[in-house]
Amino acid sequence: MKFLDIEEMKTSLPKLYRLVKASDAESVTFFTIEGTDSQIGMIVLLYKAPKKYGYIYTGKVLPHI
Repeated sequence: MKFLDIEEMKTSLPKLYRLVKASDAESVTFFTIEGTDSQIGMIVLLYKAPKKYGYIYTGKVLPHI
C-alpha cells in the first residue's frame, strides 16, 4: 500500500485530484470492493482534517467491506 499526498495526485490523477480538491477534504482514503472475480466498486472516505493511516487501520476496515 502506498500513501499519497493529495497534492501528489495533481500530476498522476488530475481528474480525481480536482474532485477531491473541490470537496475541501484534507485527507482521502480509497477502498476497493472485491467481487468473486474482480473489483466491483470503491468506497471513498473524505476527511476534513489531515489523517495519518497505518496498516492496522486498513486491516480493521477491509474485512467489513
